[in-house]
Amino acid sequence: MELADFALGAGFKLLAVGKGKNNPLNHYITEDDVREEAISKGLYPKILAGFIDGTNTMIELTSAANALGFTPDVIGCHGPNATPKELGKIFSLKEQGGILNNYKTVDFAFGVAPGVFAIVTSDSDEVHDLMKYLKMGDGPNYAIYRPYHLTSLETPITIYNAIVEKESTIVPACGQVSDTVTVAKRDLKAGEILDGIGGKSVFGKITSHAYQKRKIFYLLL
Repeated sequence: MELADFALGAGFKLLAVGKGKNNPLNHYITEDDVREEAISKGLYPKILAGFIDGTNTMIELTSAANALGFTPDVIGCHGPNATPKELGKIFSLKEQGGILNNYKTVDFAFGVAPGVFAIVTSDSDEVHDLMKYLKMGDGPNYAIYRPYHLTSLETPITIYNAIVEKESTIVPACGQVSDTVTVAKRDLKAGEILDGIGGKSVFGKITSHAYQKRKIFYLLL
């Protein structure tokens, strides 16, 4: 949210926000598949599986989406390969040579981890001229990129802001506009108890709340 706040505070139009994905993506991986690797890294197997199957990324993006009023462009996001310099072009509309159908979206990319990014533009010719002068790209979209995201190491900043500055780091200020929904990793039996993030039963995917409500409605008809 720091990059989003910076972009909006500087007067940019905020088009998209996202993060780099550290691990390869395998929706159907389980804790058993990564047990040895997890132990060698000092992690619980379910935690590592939750990173690799994409669930944790989806939850993080859903939190950002509900704070900004954004939705995923497609269910589960695009997740392209990119370098930091390519982000602005890739996260443009299809008619501009990019991959997006719509703006005001969240996504992730391989190749820019552990960084986070915001895609911005402006209606001002002066801003475009300055961004080009600053070697931020040719536009019309630019990536404001921070090459690190220190996860739990940034927690003291959140605590300080909450207690001293009385500021929240992230809140669902725009309501429930996006959801992380479960998708089965295998055929499930009626009454089976799901074993949670990084388990053997389900993984998470982000979708818009409106789409999910429509889907449930039609299933109930």
